[in-house]
Amino acid sequence: MEQAFRPPFPDDWTAALDRAAARGDVVAHAVMGNPYGRRDDPMTHDWLRRTREVLARWPARWLTDHVGCSRADGWNAAPLPLPVSPALRDRVTDHLRWVQDGLGLPVGLENLALAVSADDCRLQPDLLDAVLRPLDGVLLLDVHNLGCQVVNFDLDPLGMLERHPLDLVRQIHVSGGSWMDHPAGRFRRDTHDDDVPDAVFELLDLALDRCPRLEVVVFERIAGTVTDPAGVHADVRRLQGILEGRTPPPSAPRRQGSDVPWRTEDPGVRSALVTAARQDDRQALEAAAPGWWTDARAWEVAVDVTTRWGRAVPR
Repeated sequence: MEQAFRPPFPDDWTAALDRAAARGDVVAHAVMGNPYGRRDDPMTHDWLRRTREVLARWPARWLTDHVGCSRADGWNAAPLPLPVSPALRDRVTDHLRWVQDGLGLPVGLENLALAVSADDCRLQPDLLDAVLRPLDGVLLLDVHNLGCQVVNFDLDPLGMLERHPLDLVRQIHVSGGSWMDHPAGRFRRDTHDDDVPDAVFELLDLALDRCPRLEVVVFERIAGTVTDPAGVHADVRRLQGILEGRTPPPSAPRRQGSDVPWRTEDPGVRSALVTAARQDDRQALEAAAPGWWTDARAWEVAVDVTTRWGRAVPR
């Protein structure tokens, strides 16, 4: 979505969007809607205004953003998980309803790759279900993000897939990523800069048999990272082969919820999280959310994305 905030645009880019909009084929995906934030955030109000302007030219079937805290105390960066709590559920549901009413189209969220523990992996789908179901919202299922959690915390792929509200999946993302070496063990990152692993294609195959409302599958690769075009072409051909002749199943399996207890922190803990990540001070976060962030590898990722991708914004 935000790519459409900065004209002028290349003629071929606008022409392709014009054709897609005329067919009703546009779906919108945002990175700065701040779904874990507050309505009084000036940047979110500006984002909503500019999003309306884009959608007036290129109407979309739905708009999704990302699970996670992306902005706090004047700093915007890549999304980070927050403790899953009833207060967070209410905050995100209220925010998404406000955006949905403001835009007049369905809204939703993409599942996150980063998690702070195995329990966090199990709770994130519970939060997605609790937030999206009252709105009949859209779950954008990123199978590489799901695969990151599976390999990083040694979880069962099918079990983790079926923890998600698969009846709400209308869009799937397929991508690759990279490995980070760490003293505590390798850690898979959602960097969109390499070929799609076999395990991700296997997750996609499982998902296609379990998502009755699926309409769109998107292949992702970040610009400037293709050193071997043959690898990308092979991934696209493999994706096409998996999708060819596929029909949606009649129903989704019953969702496998978690028995992990929810946390009790207020969503305002996001300020402590962003400050701690910017200062690489995990102990400061521990004071605000005791015993929550347990994985040192995930902390290194949080510090990296908060500082490398972060920038100051109006409060």
